[in-house]
Amino acid sequence: MPRIFYIFCFVDSLVGQASFGDGAAAVIVGSDPVIGVERPLFQLVSASQTILPDSDGAIDGHLREVGLTFHLLKNVPRLISNNIEKSLTEAFQPLSEYGNMSSACVLFILDEMRKSATKEGMSTTGEGLDWGVLFGFGSGVTAICVRTAGAANPSPILLN
Repeated sequence: MPRIFYIFCFVDSLVGQASFGDGAAAVIVGSDPVIGVERPLFQLVSASQTILPDSDGAIDGHLREVGLTFHLLKNVPRLISNNIEKSLTEAFQPLSEYGNMSSACVLFILDEMRKSATKEGMSTTGEGLDWGVLFGFGSGVTAICVRTAGAANPSPILLN
């Protein structure tokens, strides 16, 4: 009996797979660090989530027999560009080195900021700034915003 292989090929699914790749990252979130042992890199001040206006169905992901498929509306770039300003320079380093890892990119970008701040001798892990904002986008063009406070930059010895 001959085997039949079904090739699933839709342009929007290919674009989705190429744009939103796989990645993994982890961070330990805690309170009251043990002084002399633990050093906070950032303080999470607040977090919120919202769906961008007019974005219903803009990004859909479906798990099917053929795997994860995406459907992207043509207005996704406009929806995102109308709601945020240009990303920080450090955002491009992890993207160029590892590609778009979806949500995991945020932690790689934070690590790049930490490395840059230490290399430049800045006072905080947030590139010398006291406050920062993280943005992430999810299905349906959900926007997640986290407000952070920079922590004192730790000794370079701890960063290895």
